[in-house]
Amino acid sequence: MILSRQQQYILEILNRLGCAQKRQLDILLAARFFPEGKAPPDGFTDILLRQLAFCNVEVRADGDVLFLRDAARNVNMPEAIDVMIELSRGKPRDFCRGDDESVLLRFAAEGGARFVVLNCGGAAHTSVRGPPRFLPDEIAVVLISDESGALPIRCTETQYYALRRQDGTHRFFRAE
Repeated sequence: MILSRQQQYILEILNRLGCAQKRQLDILLAARFFPEGKAPPDGFTDILLRQLAFCNVEVRADGDVLFLRDAARNVNMPEAIDVMIELSRGKPRDFCRGDDESVLLRFAAEGGARFVVLNCGGAAHTSVRGPPRFLPDEIAVVLISDESGALPIRCTETQYYALRRQDGTHRFFRAE
């Protein structure tokens, strides 16, 4: 089966993250394959996904979330991907799924900043294994739900909280 570079990148994204929304794939594909200021044509990602189906690559959908067959999905991953897109201005240098239930996503932005996106529940309720592990230069971003009244425990010196706004973007703040 011969896949285009864009189709290979879609599969790479879904393998690395486990799932993504189509609009998130649009942003990541545009950042990788289109010059600054030039948007992909309307329906570009839809065409790529349809062609993958004809190549017997099973990309499934659960609502607006896409994933590969037999992929383990985390319901908080789409929001973590939104945080990655916002903090990297739509151009993450590198990204991968986290290594345990509290670490959702790790990524690097163009300026060299490295981030770790944490699940509020996972960060607040650490198990016997202890808190999540960070590299010395990683900045922690903890997702908190709209209903959350209290902030989760502090994990690192450089830690921010992300609160989803009504319009789908995030407000980032640091607890003192």
